[in-house]
Amino acid sequence: MEVKIVYKGQNPFFRINGADYSTEAFRSYRPAPANISQFKRVGLDFYQMIVSGRKNTLNIYSSLFGEIWTGPNEYNFSRFDRQMEMFRKFAPDSYYSVLIQIDTPEWWVESHPGHVDSYWFLGQSTIDEEWKRDAAEYLRAFIDYAEEKYGDVIFSYSIAAGRCNEWFCNDFGAETPQKLAAYRAYLNDPEAKIPERENYSAEESCYRSPDSNELKYLQFSCCLHADMICYFAAEAQKSLCHKKPFCMFGWYTHMSPKNQNLWLTNGYEKILESPDIDMVYSPAPYQHNRDIDGVSSYQLPLDSLKLHGKLYLHEMDHRSELAAYPLENGVVLGQRIDNFSDFKNVLRREICNVVAHGGSMWWFDFFGGYYAAPNYEQELCDQFKFYNEIIECPNDDVSQVAVFCDPMSFLYCREHVDLHQTTVRYNLDSIIRSGAPFRFYNLNDLDKIDIDRFKVFIFLNAIDPQNREFIKERLADKYKVFIGAAGYSYGGKLDTAGIEDLTGIKVSEFKTDRVHTVSYSGREFGFEDIVSPMFLVEDDQAEILGEYADGGAAIARKGKSFYCAVGNIPYEFFLDVNRAAGVHIYNDEGGAIAVTSHMISCYGKQEENTLRLPFDCTLTDLYTGDVIRTENGIAKYTDKVFETRVFKITK
Repeated sequence: MEVKIVYKGQNPFFRINGADYSTEAFRSYRPAPANISQFKRVGLDFYQMIVSGRKNTLNIYSSLFGEIWTGPNEYNFSRFDRQMEMFRKFAPDSYYSVLIQIDTPEWWVESHPGHVDSYWFLGQSTIDEEWKRDAAEYLRAFIDYAEEKYGDVIFSYSIAAGRCNEWFCNDFGAETPQKLAAYRAYLNDPEAKIPERENYSAEESCYRSPDSNELKYLQFSCCLHADMICYFAAEAQKSLCHKKPFCMFGWYTHMSPKNQNLWLTNGYEKILESPDIDMVYSPAPYQHNRDIDGVSSYQLPLDSLKLHGKLYLHEMDHRSELAAYPLENGVVLGQRIDNFSDFKNVLRREICNVVAHGGSMWWFDFFGGYYAAPNYEQELCDQFKFYNEIIECPNDDVSQVAVFCDPMSFLYCREHVDLHQTTVRYNLDSIIRSGAPFRFYNLNDLDKIDIDRFKVFIFLNAIDPQNREFIKERLADKYKVFIGAAGYSYGGKLDTAGIEDLTGIKVSEFKTDRVHTVSYSGREFGFEDIVSPMFLVEDDQAEILGEYADGGAAIARKGKSFYCAVGNIPYEFFLDVNRAAGVHIYNDEGGAIAVTSHMISCYGKQEENTLRLPFDCTLTDLYTGDVIRTENGIAKYTDKVFETRVFKITK
């Protein structure tokens, strides 16, 4: 059986034996007859099972079916057979995906003195050729067995390793003799030393110099990490021969503050270029993005995935009120959505965001039972019905705004400040509220997109833009937004001349030992930590738009370039930029929207809501069937605060 990923408009489908299926799927750490059959009842055709004998960060097993890799070239495939039997019995006439954990089993570590447990010390295992060879042999043996016995019902494979099964390096780049030798070879310097973690934040500046040993080592470690993943993908394809999608969990640009650089996953752009990887998973963002008054977002520049031929899989592992009960070790998971109404509205807005960006929903019933109530099951039915109805429309992209994140620029940020979230995550939340749909890319993919279709280009963290000249020359007549230390890495050092060169706006820097806030349009905002140095606009030719609370210009416009010296920017700023550029504004009230050529969703902050379409049309609510007809492109409706409304657009 061969499986292809195909698109109708921008909607993805799995093509199997000539038939096309919507790509939504189920997975769980605790699959059981109850939740498998529940998702089958509501109409799901795709299921993922996890093959693992390891305990996870919660100190419980990721799977209850047991370890398969039991010794050197020894595999107990009967444990996989039992899991397949359960899925086929309670979700018959379906297709299945297998996630294979390839971390070192306990017996492997015990029989290999001097080697480490890859789950906890993946940063050291990236250089462990013996583990990589043995794990690749296990991976190929598993795929060969599964294809021979179940190849007519398995539609894809994935692999996992490292902390949380998401390739995180929990050792934070700790030194080993092998890694030191590799680093010295990488630098061609026999005297090079690996920096100690406690020194990473010892300097006064919040930014690493381009010539610092810390930065060079982090760059080396991230490249090593990416090479390891590409190696395993290539090994898997020796058995798969590209006949079925091969998947990886994603590499997040803003999942966590501070320590994210030290997980060593920022080199993922090299992985995106791999022809051996077809799909990338990422959970929906956590924390405030899952609150009823937050906005649904993304943990990686998902629109770059399609540029590289990858399908984005949006993992919806939200915890309902039904998760308020202990796991087998007594742990009760937090960050739950504690009532059905909020859970319903949050998940509906997640689905709309996925449709708007041409991705796929993957439902993660984390430890089981998160939908085990009649009202939750009915909501699943309603959501699947909506999803399958809306993807019958092409849902072409209508975005006029392009947003960029640079994962390797993060390495310039030291770990004692939270620049990851305040420059990327929170600003992205505001962009979502700024009234216009957008595309979200890796900065290095700028030359791969059609720049003529976009009116605004937003650079969230372009500290070291490798495409500086492209931005200056090809985007000279475009509206652009730059934030914080954009262009600060310049000429082999940290230099405000680089900020001026990139933005066209002259700035100076100043050291500080306190938090500085900025005022814009009546809003006070800024970094949440003490960030030093800070930047001050000093350009007589620029229009000053905002100042620090204690004086001095922090926000400015010069021609079509906007600059803001701090993060955590309110949505009103991005809304004003969109207006200046002539971007069509669908909602100017701060409600989160998701828009395609045939769908508009609004997650309102108030009871009275206004949608502005670029033409007159009929809006049909895909959940209630209510119809609203626009007048001069304007539609008004009244609803409860934070209610997600989804409309099909008919001209």
